[in-house]
Amino acid sequence: MPGGLLRRAGLPENFIVGNPQFGEAVLIGNLANSTYHSFQIEAEKRFSKGWTLQSNYTWSKALGEEEGDSQNLQNSYRNGRDRHADKRILGFNRTHIARTNGTVELPFGPGRRFLGNSPKLGHLVGNWKVGTIFNWFSGAPLGFESAVQSLNQFVDNTPTLVGALPAKGQVQRGSNGATFFTGLKTVPDPAIQGLTNAQGLAESSTLRAVADNSGNLIMVNPAPGRLGNLAPFVMAGPSGFRLDTNVVKRFEIREGSNVEIRADFLDVLNKPQFTSPNTDINSTDFGRITSATGNRVIVLGARINF
Repeated sequence: MPGGLLRRAGLPENFIVGNPQFGEAVLIGNLANSTYHSFQIEAEKRFSKGWTLQSNYTWSKALGEEEGDSQNLQNSYRNGRDRHADKRILGFNRTHIARTNGTVELPFGPGRRFLGNSPKLGHLVGNWKVGTIFNWFSGAPLGFESAVQSLNQFVDNTPTLVGALPAKGQVQRGSNGATFFTGLKTVPDPAIQGLTNAQGLAESSTLRAVADNSGNLIMVNPAPGRLGNLAPFVMAGPSGFRLDTNVVKRFEIREGSNVEIRADFLDVLNKPQFTSPNTDINSTDFGRITSATGNRVIVLGARINF
């Protein structure tokens, strides 16, 4: 808002922002900090006759103001006077991660339970090994956005919570694609009622709010001069799992040498891994998931070991 308008209203020029003469100010320093806590457990068992099994699980939380996952460690604090407002779950946090892998040597061929006394057939069906790796992990941290410059020139603002926010979302597939926030919808932001109708300003406003199916407001855009009261990340996005398997066969050439052929099946179930949904409350695509990763890959290979 121009300073002249503020003065005519009897308000100081820094009523909206602390330093109205600057578009932005950059402060470089070693300011951010982070903490990581986790519970980890692992179990491994080597069974007789060629069975192995290993499982591990991690329950963790990473908190901080900046991920620090690159050489550029600058973080645009939403409010330089209150840096703690950006204390959040970090973007790389995954609350739950579970992995299990195992291998089994099939009981056929020389020295095995079946076909051990059939040299020709035994060598053909012997020395087969099957392996598998299973991964399950929580979704990436998810936060809601309100791309309005209510306090400063940065647009990484969050909405203001005015109702009960669902504890989690769930991927729902429909005729219009995949959505994540079941029961939530966007409606015109009540702040539009306070805009003037001169030159069609109120009618052309694109401000939206989020409500439940009953029309009860849950999130609105922050008022001028204020930050949204929601933290940058408040829930987890779509979780995922992946199952990989392989089959390996070895043919003995001579002592200490063999030929190995193998087939690796990556993401054998061909299950899509949904990316995070659109979380901008002012977007017409709010709640929609527009992309996914993951596809089945089969790799065939052979090598000589000596």
